[in-house]
Amino acid sequence: MGLTLGPLVMPLSGRNIHRKQRFGNHKQICDMRKGNGAFKLKARESAVVFTNEWIKIDRRITGIILSRVTNYSKGLHVEPSYIDSLWEGVLKLHIINFSDRAIKIRLGEEIARLFFFQIDPDSSDANTIIDTCHHYGNNWFKILTDEIDPFGSSRASQSWFQELLAKFRTKWKLLLLIFSLPGILGLLWGSLQFYVELNKQTSNLAIITQKIKKNEDAAKTISQNIASMRGKVTDSGLTHVTIDTNQSTAIKEIVLNKHVVLNVGYVLVQADGNIQGVKVKGAIAKGTKGNLLTITVELDKPSSQKQSIPVKWAVIP
Repeated sequence: MGLTLGPLVMPLSGRNIHRKQRFGNHKQICDMRKGNGAFKLKARESAVVFTNEWIKIDRRITGIILSRVTNYSKGLHVEPSYIDSLWEGVLKLHIINFSDRAIKIRLGEEIARLFFFQIDPDSSDANTIIDTCHHYGNNWFKILTDEIDPFGSSRASQSWFQELLAKFRTKWKLLLLIFSLPGILGLLWGSLQFYVELNKQTSNLAIITQKIKKNEDAAKTISQNIASMRGKVTDSGLTHVTIDTNQSTAIKEIVLNKHVVLNVGYVLVQADGNIQGVKVKGAIAKGTKGNLLTITVELDKPSSQKQSIPVKWAVIP
């Protein structure tokens, strides 16, 4: 069976392929479909290629691949290889240019022959082939559509991220959506949280504004009441508070006019200064209940004798 060259070539010299002839994002794989259907193999250079033919054999069949004799005159050689039973996929070949000049190989050119043999028992285990052969099961539709690296060589293979991008090149919109989705969801969640917090703060602000307005109205009412009553003394007088010997404080209660209620007014109290060398420290007044006024006088030190201290007082609403 004749075997022909497939479209991809990977030179083992490690040289990079011109970007116009590269296969996808793979820098060291040439796509002969982009190079006028040909590839120039340099002198003393070797390469790995795949056949156009896709093979599937059962467990009692194996095969051997040999180079065509017509290649020898050009200095091109295809390394002999074998096919395990249960193989499925395209075939990988190793070609070598033994000459001192470049050789042009062409897409679809017949370069080898495949010979089948019947064996008993089978030459391999299917699971072993699948696990060890990178190109098992590959076909050209899958390789060319997804732009995957069929060679599986570390020299020509791309990083996992580059292979992922190459595989989904035609589905970039889906990739963009997948990578952007967490950010979009985060932005939406943050916006929702901000909206909820803004509504909460707006409600609190409205409540605080209502309380301020209510307090301002109450303060305005009180100020108006005080202004209307300013200057009107409802009750006043002069009384004497008696302090006993060796005492520094004395208390006296005064009954006010019946219409005076202390809890809506202010009491002004004034006690005279020095009396026989004893200084009056101060005097205070407070209402206890109803119209009863209690006046307390305090000296700066205990009195040496019993004495009476005049106190002026006035109740102002």
